[in-house]
This record gives sequence, C-alpha cells and structure tokens, in this order.
Amino acid sequence: MDLFRRRKIEAHIDMTPMIDTLLQLFIIFMVGATLVSSTIDLDLPRAKREDATARDVSRSIVVSLDAGNRIYLDRHPIPRSRLKVDLGRLLRESPGLTVLLQADRRLVYEQVIEAIVEIQQSGVTKVLLAYNPGKGTAAKTP
Repeated sequence: MDLFRRRKIEAHIDMTPMIDTLLQLFIIFMVGATLVSSTIDLDLPRAKREDATARDVSRSIVVSLDAGNRIYLDRHPIPRSRLKVDLGRLLRESPGLTVLLQADRRLVYEQVIEAIVEIQQSGVTKVLLAYNPGKGTAAKTP
C-alpha cells in the first residue's frame, strides 16, 4: 500500500490578468502623453553658425526689426509703409538680391511674419533670418 502518494502539482502562470493590466497602463500613458505634449512651454534654441551662409550675406540688404517693431533698412530707420517700395527699388537695381532679416527675439512671432511677407511682396525671393551664432542650446521643456 502506498500511503504517502504524492500528487503531481500542475503549475502554470495565467498571463491574462498581467496583459490586461499592461494594456490599461498603456492606455493611461497614451492619454497622459497627449495631454502633456499640448502644454509644453518651449524656449526656442539659438542656432550654431555655419559658414555656408557667409557667401549669401555678401550680396544682401539688412532689414532690422527692433523690440519696438521699428524697421531699419541698412541701419536707416524707415516707415513700415516704405519697406516694399524701397526694397522694390533696390531689387530693380540689383536683381537676385538677398535680404537678411534681423529681428529682436522679444518680438511677437506675428510681427516677424508680417515683415517677411512684406519683404516677399516687394519681389525678393530669398530671405535669410539672422541668429545669434555660437550660442547653441537645446530646447527646454518643463
């Protein structure tokens, strides 16, 4: 007689609860990520200088916008209404002219875009944006 008969223990791991839990965590993560990505406050980076633009700047006119949204054409203040006319005249004298736009970083984005549109409406096809060279920093997120 076999009094101490050992029963065979069948051990297996049920994966269903673990998979359900992981899927729920994944959904929570995806919903949370979309909410966080829409509220990121960025401090835009400064660019590092490349020598490729140096040859383009040699034949260019400089248009500057200061923090008060005043326009300067080659360091001479001009009314905003004259920007298209003066650039059109310079473009007729020197076809293929490049404009280097220097805009103060405190300006509202819309003001810079308005200046770019006015420059393009004068007939200029190539507009370069000036930046502070050598200060390359990454974008900052909270």
